[in-house]
Amino acid sequence: MSDALRLLCRPDSVSEIASDEHAFASPELLRHVLENPVANALHAAQTAAAPQVTVRVYSLTGESRVSVRDNGLGVPAHLRERIFEPFFTTREEGTGVGLALCRELVARMGGALTLSSTGGGARFRVRLRPA
Repeated sequence: MSDALRLLCRPDSVSEIASDEHAFASPELLRHVLENPVANALHAAQTAAAPQVTVRVYSLTGESRVSVRDNGLGVPAHLRERIFEPFFTTREEGTGVGLALCRELVARMGGALTLSSTGGGARFRVRLRPA
């Protein structure tokens, strides 16, 4: 999973990526999957006084996971599942295909892409089978 995160990040924006997590996933596909939640988190965090986006790689209950969390306004409850629908977007510049495609790609790798949100931000979580 570190390989996918290295592909995602610019060298000047990350001091270290360290993870010994391994999952059944294509690093290139996983990079594409993570680009969208990271971009969304960066956009959402702009509303916070001290913007923060955290990407975490870990394992839990027999799964390898990557979570992308921001401290923006969060996603209202009535939109949490709709944002995964093709062509649904809440932004003027969005097409609404990114999260739908990401969810489908993760499912094809045998995993799941989920969203949890509170008034203090949103967290997208990629869950994959460990290698």
